[in-house]
Amino acid sequence: MRYPPSLYVAYPRNHTTVEGVNLILQCRVTAANPEPNVTCISRSDAGQYYCVVENGIGPAVTSGISTVDVQYSPSLDINYPHDNTVVEGENLTLQCKVTSANPESVITWYSVTANNTILSSGVNMTFINISRTLAGEYFCVARNGIGKSAVSRKSVIKVLYPPFLDPSYPRDHSVSDGESVSLRCVVKASNPHPNITWIKLSNPGKVLSSNPILNLTSVVHADDGDYRCLAENGVGGQIWSRVAKVKVQLRKKGGKEEGENEPQKSEGRRLIIILLSLAVAVLTVGILLMAILCVCVHRTSGLSTAAAAAAAEPKTLKHGAQIM
Repeated sequence: MRYPPSLYVAYPRNHTTVEGVNLILQCRVTAANPEPNVTCISRSDAGQYYCVVENGIGPAVTSGISTVDVQYSPSLDINYPHDNTVVEGENLTLQCKVTSANPESVITWYSVTANNTILSSGVNMTFINISRTLAGEYFCVARNGIGKSAVSRKSVIKVLYPPFLDPSYPRDHSVSDGESVSLRCVVKASNPHPNITWIKLSNPGKVLSSNPILNLTSVVHADDGDYRCLAENGVGGQIWSRVAKVKVQLRKKGGKEEGENEPQKSEGRRLIIILLSLAVAVLTVGILLMAILCVCVHRTSGLSTAAAAAAAEPKTLKHGAQIM
């Protein structure tokens, strides 16, 4: 007796399987009919299946639909998360990019710098008002319970911030002329490394040095004054140090410092010169007066001598008389 084939309504069944295993779909019929097989299933085999049987008697018989769900472990984009350079105080978001996973992955973020401490979960991790303490390496891990977890590349975060100078430097100095002095510009923190500039406040347009230490050798009185260093690294503005006062004293002579009470000494020198000039003038006048006096005395003495001589001569009287 000939009859068309019939199928068991429970076949083929739905399947959820893991990528890489074998799977057999059964098309169970009452008459002999080969069973279709699917082996070494991959994610591309996921979908809906049904079977059709016929034996030439009557119409073909179609089974119900079998749904095959192929599950597989996560895969990540090897370019994520990106490296980032950010200015302190800005916001930053890192992305963990999953290219494929079934079922959906759970994302966890870790900090390499903090000994792989768990920070957060989710595709994105955002830093609000980032600080320099958060600079370091980060990575994400995707898990879905199938196979191995996917680990991302390490993202390097660099946080830039302006220089911070030690407020106690450079220090004040008091030195004698001919000695040397070093002024230090101490940078306690900066990223990137700053450029240093030294100036003297009396001549701010002249750069004295670009090194952290300003060396003043064999100082002279002209080196006396106020000094300052400037640090800048392109982040924020210019950062100025405190003002360092350098006092240059002239070397001591006779128990007193040369240069001490200079205005009074100069005035004394001028007074001495004036007095000496007056003394010379008085002496000159005195010498002239004495010369004049000597001349006068000499002339007077000559006149007296002539008069005496004249008086000593005998007087002759008229008529030849002679007075004895």
